Amino acid sequence: MGKGTLAGALAAVALVAIPAAASAQPAPAQHARVAFRQSAPIRPYAVYGVSNKYQRSALVKAGFDIGERAWADHVELFGTPRQALSLTASGYHVVPERLPARTWSPTPDDFPPGDSAYHNYAEMVADVQAFAAAHPTLVHIFSLGQSFEGRDLIGVRISDDATDNLSEPGVFYVGQHHAREHLTVEVVLNMMHMFLEKPQLSDLVHSRQIYIVPSLNPDGSEWDIHTGQYLFWRKNRQPPDGTDQNRNYSYNWGCCGGSTSDQYGETYRGPNAFSTPED
Repeated sequence: MGKGTLAGALAAVALVAIPAAASAQPAPAQHARVAFRQSAPIRPYAVYGVSNKYQRSALVKAGFDIGERAWADHVELFGTPRQALSLTASGYHVVPERLPARTWSPTPDDFPPGDSAYHNYAEMVADVQAFAAAHPTLVHIFSLGQSFEGRDLIGVRISDDATDNLSEPGVFYVGQHHAREHLTVEVVLNMMHMFLEKPQLSDLVHSRQIYIVPSLNPDGSEWDIHTGQYLFWRKNRQPPDGTDQNRNYSYNWGCCGGSTSDQYGETYRGPNAFSTPED
């Protein structure tokens, strides 16, 4: 299945809770440059003074990477000390979030012990292959191509139609545009199993083409955990500092805020639409 065929069908897996109440808001800082260097590591912060979707959207438009969780009076920010300081200067109360104590010897290329049940790339591929082997008449493995570092963007098509002739309605599920959103891989893998392990969904399998790609950013994902602890990496691994794949699609590319032309920015959209091999 080609890139062009899937581009319009891509859907991100995200859980967002946004309080409805409105209140006065500080003006977000105008420049949110992020440099991925040892002197400016990415870490999580709690940003207080954000209580509604309009304030949240203003921060995103200014180029800040706001986490998917939201509380009544604050949101989570993934950023550098410089960004945290710029928000403080703009009137927000910014507090570094406590990171887990290093009480273990990290295992390179795998998750910290508290998240050891999550799938790294090799485990994800093994799960997809075992699932296909267990259901050979209904599950068909495919690849969207390769990531920048050469990893297969593996997926499955679940259907009783072995020819993939697009005669049935289709739906496409994809996880992990952003490297540090590891839970999205688990959600999509769980959905993959659910379609064939829940009898009440059998009608969908026999009347739909269900396409599932658990990770669209395997390079970034592996980099995020390669030290045995989280680096809070967001983008892919294209030089010089990665591209935000979810800002790299062609529809309204580069418009409307929420992305940056700064190649060191967290929301760098790339030099042009579809400049990443993964999108």
